[in-house]
Amino acid sequence: MSMSLRKILLEKCINERLLKENQYLIEGIDIDLENKTVSFNSTHENNVDTSTLINPTYYKLNSIDVISIFKRKKTKYFQLDGNPLIYALKGINNWKFKNSEQDIVNLLKQFIRISEKIKSSYDTIIIVPSNNSLNVNFLYRLNKIIKTQYQITDYFDKMTVEDVFENFINWKKIKEDFKDKYDDIVKSLSICFNSMDTKNNHYFSYKYIKDVNLRKYITRTIHSSNEKTIDYAIHINDKNILILDDTIASGSTISEVCKEISETFTPKSITVITLFSKL
Repeated sequence: MSMSLRKILLEKCINERLLKENQYLIEGIDIDLENKTVSFNSTHENNVDTSTLINPTYYKLNSIDVISIFKRKKTKYFQLDGNPLIYALKGINNWKFKNSEQDIVNLLKQFIRISEKIKSSYDTIIIVPSNNSLNVNFLYRLNKIIKTQYQITDYFDKMTVEDVFENFINWKKIKEDFKDKYDDIVKSLSICFNSMDTKNNHYFSYKYIKDVNLRKYITRTIHSSNEKTIDYAIHINDKNILILDDTIASGSTISEVCKEISETFTPKSITVITLFSKL
């Protein structure tokens, strides 16, 4: 028997033993489009891979170190911002769990196992603002496993739709890039902003701008609390910082938050952790 074949067989035996001992669990989700329900399935890794075998995932986003607990996968129905599992967790778009109690237990079980694999230590967690409680619940669960000395939940706030539209869109650059199509772009963005104004409690959200190429013209979507800068400096300066958000889509919000922290404070390091990875 060749050395290469012997190595393959050995690795196969090791993997089978680990699976048998339940150290690595494979688990994906099933999506029922008709009934708008999601459920966990231990026979595949489709839609969202929540297995302990490959998670957490580590990657860089615009030179920022990112850790994601669960790996999102593309489907023909949901792209970039959307996934039914995220919707069910947030309680939005009429999505829910098929078996709420069992599915939540399965998700939490995997979340704990995967989070325990993260060996790095951090001093302070800073939460990215959200319109629902998912980020707060994520913080609560994560900090039981990755214990930090301090958690900041109120330094950043989302901007209103009106504020972003009137003050933080680079209309000049749009005109330069699109020239005779400028009016069409203005109309398209106006529709997006009107939609998020009525459907998102008047707060800005990138997910309503379906043309991702237009997102780069938005220069600011969050604001920080100047009054709390001095109070939080002791917890951020020369500290290893963990920025927490539920999902990465284009990475615009995360980049904005990291830039703001770097320009205002002097952290030793900045790492982002998300519940769901980028696609």
